Amino acid sequence: MKQCPRSYLAVNPQQSHAGRPRASHVTSWHQARRGGSASNAVLSGALVVGTSLMLVLGAVLTLPYGYFSLLRVVVCGCSAYLAWLLFESEKIGWAVALGGVALLFNPFLPVYLTRGIWQVLDLAAAVVMVASAVTLGKKGA
Repeated sequence: MKQCPRSYLAVNPQQSHAGRPRASHVTSWHQARRGGSASNAVLSGALVVGTSLMLVLGAVLTLPYGYFSLLRVVVCGCSAYLAWLLFESEKIGWAVALGGVALLFNPFLPVYLTRGIWQVLDLAAAVVMVASAVTLGKKGA
């Protein structure tokens, strides 16, 4: 389990332990991290752009099988990460949609479909990822 960083602790002088001021949580680490999500927004934006570009290239171009193996790993990881961010933002519908994308593209139990079906799924997954990232970026959505 991760430890709460020291910068999110405040000193409560009324409670002391062995003569030292005792630290109490004023703001939890998770709440503070959610509030300062600028780095998460940049990271998730870069992941979405890169992964969506890979999906579109995979749908349009004829590429070797190794590319699609790499695509499975990248899309599964990025979708799972974005689903987790959306779940934390209480956007459950988008989190479930991206969880489905992660399951479809998972490299551990691969789903075998024809090239034509994968082309449609690649484009649909790219659209879902971009739309969910836009939703994640909106404050009140």
